[in-house]
Amino acid sequence: MELFTKDDLNAMISAAMMSPNFKVIEYKFDSVYNFGNTKMGRHCRLMVIVEYPDDVRRTHSFFSKFVPEIEEYKNFVRVNDCFGKEAYFYSHIASIMKTLLPSEIPLPIPMCYFARGGSRESVSLQPCPNFEASAIILQDLLPLGYQPMDMWTLLDLSHCRIVMRALAIFHGGSVLLQQSKSESLEYEGENEAIILVNESVFISDEESLSNKILHACSETTASVICQIWPIMYPKERSYNKLLHAIWNSWKNVFSMLHTVNRHKRVICHGELCGNNILFAYEREHHGGRKPVDVKFVDMQLLRYAPPITDILMFLHVCTRRMFRHEHLSNLLSYYHIEFVRAVSPKVANKTLPLEALKTSVEDMREFGLMAAIYLLPKCLAYRPARRSAEFHFSPERFGNFSSPRESHFSKRYSLNDAEQYYQNNSQVLFENQAPRILERMEENRSFKIRLIEAYEEYLEFIGLWKNPLSSQ
Repeated sequence: MELFTKDDLNAMISAAMMSPNFKVIEYKFDSVYNFGNTKMGRHCRLMVIVEYPDDVRRTHSFFSKFVPEIEEYKNFVRVNDCFGKEAYFYSHIASIMKTLLPSEIPLPIPMCYFARGGSRESVSLQPCPNFEASAIILQDLLPLGYQPMDMWTLLDLSHCRIVMRALAIFHGGSVLLQQSKSESLEYEGENEAIILVNESVFISDEESLSNKILHACSETTASVICQIWPIMYPKERSYNKLLHAIWNSWKNVFSMLHTVNRHKRVICHGELCGNNILFAYEREHHGGRKPVDVKFVDMQLLRYAPPITDILMFLHVCTRRMFRHEHLSNLLSYYHIEFVRAVSPKVANKTLPLEALKTSVEDMREFGLMAAIYLLPKCLAYRPARRSAEFHFSPERFGNFSSPRESHFSKRYSLNDAEQYYQNNSQVLFENQAPRILERMEENRSFKIRLIEAYEEYLEFIGLWKNPLSSQ
């Protein structure tokens, strides 16, 4: 069965053009994106030639996403209903958030033209006959100048401020949707759906795939620490102690996310790093460039949690420790200014005053530390996506389109670094990956420095850091 039919294509083009008056001449899936086939899905560009009533033909490009090919990752996406969650967000929740935010403040996400997936077919834009047919088609941001974040380039203050502003708007839209329940019955169903956004990654159920992955992460982390600092942490005496401490930290994370506490909860992005963040830039007079906007993509890991979880995850994975020490307080203040602008001073003071936001940092700091331990080895495991110069869209580059059947993207892909990494590591998703991480550390000093810093900061936090001198 074809993943994407001609009827699907017509529905998507109609939504994008906001008109039924067109004729699809040709289309194909193009593997121009270097982050093509990864753990959460297959990504490619959909190229379409459309003819309009005035006989003018135009070429349009879209970003498309389908279920992963690798079985282990496919199971994770299926069990956690990741496509259903993302399709529901774009087709229902986001559309309402946009109407509730001030008209001059756009939600920092791409336009969605087609969403079908998971077990939520009754509420997605298109009915989904089965999991394999899940598909999401979005606005292509790359021709508009947006560039995927490079995980190897640590973000400076200007980039972080742009992300704080966008997060404040994203979280603010969620707060306004929650507030709307008391004022109108119109959005009551969607409000209940916010609360039912299920956690996909940090799950306490011992039988879940996610929990097994976290156990493997714990074993990996304890093993790597023992190998990096064998004198301070001899494996025969320290491994089990470290493993116990790390798993206790995961239990604390479970409690933070699944226990109702004093901190306001909102819809959070869930994995704000790497290719999920795209920046737009403008040139400065001296030849440099500065970030002026950002968009968030990949809503498959949405969670209903305190907003500080997004902030801490982003900062712990995308910046260094000294940077956070110098700028965290100011970044929180800037986030709150933008949050007030998005929801109004009255709503902000009622739902998330600045002091409550700063208090949540101390209460949930362990979440940021664990997010870094979990995500950094994955995010830095392969080279980043190609730079923007290789993404610029020019219809002439592609010449004559081949037929859709002949250009089925799963047959046309050549493996890139991200794909190669996930294919090579899919079989050890639930196993100790210390040998691979240690090998990578030997190959790449930057990788080693980033991970050592994350481990050292975590060990200090739990009181097990034995060396007063920096390991660097």
